[in-house]
Amino acid sequence: MRKDKKNTSMETAYQAILERIMHEQFEPGMPLREDHLASELGISTTPIREAFRRLEHEGWLQSRPFRGVFLRKFTRQDICELYYLRSALEGAAAEAAAKNATTEDFEKLHDVLEAEKVYVRENIQAAPDSIKPNIEGDLIFHAAIADAAHNQLLEQRLQMLKAQTSYAFLNWRNTGPYSAQDLLRVQEEHWMIYLAIQRGWDSLAKMLMEKHISAARENHLKYLILPDSE
Repeated sequence: MRKDKKNTSMETAYQAILERIMHEQFEPGMPLREDHLASELGISTTPIREAFRRLEHEGWLQSRPFRGVFLRKFTRQDICELYYLRSALEGAAAEAAAKNATTEDFEKLHDVLEAEKVYVRENIQAAPDSIKPNIEGDLIFHAAIADAAHNQLLEQRLQMLKAQTSYAFLNWRNTGPYSAQDLLRVQEEHWMIYLAIQRGWDSLAKMLMEKHISAARENHLKYLILPDSE
């Protein structure tokens, strides 16, 4: 019972800190204090320390001798490596989805793409000069493909990679406007991947996904100014 309570406290701390990271409540490079977070969450510092270790292992935090724990700053090289990993794993997920997807999976993917179509149309009509990337919709689409692969371990790995990629995108601000052409290109690529999966063309689905992630990497780096190192 005591061990279960300890694990529950650590999971609570982990989820709370990760949520704050994803909602940009911490600045990149910001030191994180065990005592402050423990006080906020109403728990002891032990589960906070354990959550820190888990988050560091997952690549969110960095510990520095005699200085403490800091929120990681993602560099240009970090982002390139995240995308290379995503390309390999998401290509595998698309390939598996083409083999394993169910009727329910196809319906879910289709609904996601229809929602994306609405987002693209409304954003282009409302603010053609200040287009925003559809980060949430993109995450939902890729998560749906991971679900359709029916490989739990692969899905878990992808969730973390995609979360870190989105976090890096949010924290390194655009140097120029995201264009309507960018939104339309991503939408078209998503539909092509979906159609390949729907038809069971596993090799094509894999290739299209890998090209899609490669294009996303180039577009990300084109729009953002990143330090070469910390």
